[in-house]
Amino acid sequence: MPPSTVIPQLATIFGAVSGVTRTYTTLPGSLNKVDLPALLFVPREAEYVINAGMTEERRDYALLLYVAPLATDSFGQAHNACLPFFASVRTAWAAAAALNSLANVVFAHLSRDSGVTPLIYGQTQYVGIEWTLNVRELFCETVDL
Repeated sequence: MPPSTVIPQLATIFGAVSGVTRTYTTLPGSLNKVDLPALLFVPREAEYVINAGMTEERRDYALLLYVAPLATDSFGQAHNACLPFFASVRTAWAAAAALNSLANVVFAHLSRDSGVTPLIYGQTQYVGIEWTLNVRELFCETVDL
């Protein structure tokens, strides 16, 4: 599935996470403070493996949770606000497993998170969390030699 198909599915799955105010399916020009905590989905690198007329695409997606603008005097508060999202995002993923129902998707797995970390969007730093999701799909590939 191309990212244009996978990202709306991710927004459906993770839009139900308790405490998330906004889930974006396209990247905004900037983040509005009233929309935080907000989830954004970014397709990352892909690897293509061709075998017997089939291509397996192995693509990573970044799930970026922006919780609060980074300010020296509020880092601890923003850090603490991030902590419940580790369990709630994992729970939403385990309950849904919806990507596996998409045509050609053979594997979808949350593989890691960044821990609570500074995230930059535009010119602004935020406190948040980045998860990596691995998605594998098979499709027919015609190769002209």
